[in-house]
Amino acid sequence: YEVSGPSAPAPTHECRLLNRSGQPMTPSSVQPVPNREGAQQVDLPLSALPTGEYVLEFKVTAGEGTSTQFLGFRVVS
Repeated sequence: YEVSGPSAPAPTHECRLLNRSGQPMTPSSVQPVPNREGAQQVDLPLSALPTGEYVLEFKVTAGEGTSTQFLGFRVVS
């Protein structure tokens, strides 16, 4: 994903994997994408997840502002 906005302190990025009920399962490491300013990536090994529905919660904080986005997905066998 990409983050853009007015110049401010460097934003912090968080990503959590949530189960179908919205309970946190595990944090995921957010890393910058090489050679793409403002772009971030999350490695999520799907083979470790059992069949089911999940949600990724992305949170970006810069200064006093915070933005949170959710992305739902399903793992099937």
